[in-house]
Amino acid sequence: MLFGAACIFSFSSCVKDTGPVEDYSQSPPVISFQGDGQGSNSQSVGVLGTSSEANPSLDSVEVSLGTANLYLSAPVTVTIAPDQGTLDNYNQAHGTSYTILPSADYTIQDNGTIVIAPGKNLVNFAVSFFGSGIDFSQGYALPLLITQAKGGGSVVATNLNYFILIVTPANQYSGNYSAAGTRTLYAGPTISSGVAASSAVGGTVPMSYVNDSTSEVQLADLAGDFMDLTVHGDGSVTVGPTTNSDPTFASLANNGPCTYSAGVFSLNYLYYNGSGNIRTITETLTKQ
Repeated sequence: MLFGAACIFSFSSCVKDTGPVEDYSQSPPVISFQGDGQGSNSQSVGVLGTSSEANPSLDSVEVSLGTANLYLSAPVTVTIAPDQGTLDNYNQAHGTSYTILPSADYTIQDNGTIVIAPGKNLVNFAVSFFGSGIDFSQGYALPLLITQAKGGGSVVATNLNYFILIVTPANQYSGNYSAAGTRTLYAGPTISSGVAASSAVGGTVPMSYVNDSTSEVQLADLAGDFMDLTVHGDGSVTVGPTTNSDPTFASLANNGPCTYSAGVFSLNYLYYNGSGNIRTITETLTKQ
């Protein structure tokens, strides 16, 4: 028994991890696109069709410096450029068929020369889009590639060195809104039928482009169902079904004053469900 115990002790002492330990303190600083934090190398960019070189639609892209120390004491100059090969690779990997945005329809801040100052590890640079010259039916995207990094011994990441900006049309109402209100369910086709139940409208809802005056947004608290909001010159709003609405919502219409002012939609609307019972909604959508 003593011999066996001695063997076990001897064996366990032999299998201790005595191999080499990685010294990451010697790793070079790495330059990459920051992305969305979820591993995505692309994002959609809403571009106003009325935007121009004098009044562009702006988007911000973030470049990251990763280093064993928290910061570098030397500046790092990063060069960023559009790259057709990057877009070809993205299309092949994702089954898409985006076309590179013509150079006349955008500019990159400082012609793509970005400086990460000493003591910094993140920097944002702007891309300006001129929607008045863009044919949005073409499926454009702007592929950005980090082609070079100089300073502090930095190197470019081989897997996070590209970022795709997918160009989508937008209007002045596009964006995220905070929703608040009530959807009231009645027992029959009229308000006099009596209230059967009610539900709160709330949360954050995105509003997307239909045309310059019309946007699509979630219908009340019904996730997966949508309505169109058309803003007129006097600030009044028409509520109606989307082109792809369920037939249940064909009756969707105004039910009182509906207005838009300074980023806020104030809505009163109704629809009849499949049984012909009326549903009324009062809702405020405030742009975030």
